Amino acid sequence: LMLERGEIDAALLTLPVKRAGLKTYFFTQSRLVVCMKSDDPLARLKEVDPSELQGKMTIFREPKQHPEAHQHLMEMLDEVGISGEVGSTNKTPHDLQWMVESGCGYALIREGSELQGGLVTRPIAGVTWTVDSALISGKSVSQRTIPYLVREMRKRLRLQASLPPSKPVRSVRPSIGEQILPLFG
Repeated sequence: LMLERGEIDAALLTLPVKRAGLKTYFFTQSRLVVCMKSDDPLARLKEVDPSELQGKMTIFREPKQHPEAHQHLMEMLDEVGISGEVGSTNKTPHDLQWMVESGCGYALIREGSELQGGLVTRPIAGVTWTVDSALISGKSVSQRTIPYLVREMRKRLRLQASLPPSKPVRSVRPSIGEQILPLFG
């Protein structure tokens, strides 16, 4: 870990991080929900029973990116009787959603994530799983700016949460019904 070697002062990471000598500043918590195709029969449900997910949870983030978090996720799935068989791994949330949209299985994502067309999310009945993020730093006394950085980032996250949702992007191309004018005329 670059923090332990002193190559960087701090990093924003997904928990758990089980390294000695590091200080953790908790930041955000997002509920995990199942991502599936919108035409899937389970998409009609308000929430999905864990038994319905058996054999369908096959798309995961690359376990090597964060082995501790992946192990924790597998333990949570096992506790409710869901066998999480890694059939496909991805490095980005976009790739993960693309695999779901391609029909390769279901994935767990953060609630409120921007979804690609044709996808929906549903909570899992009886569980309150979350993804927790924190700023992690070394316990060096020379890092006096880290607490200020944490306060500022938390303040900005609160402000962002209170903003109205952004408007969808609109094309600047004229629609079929609009007249196209010549450039020189």
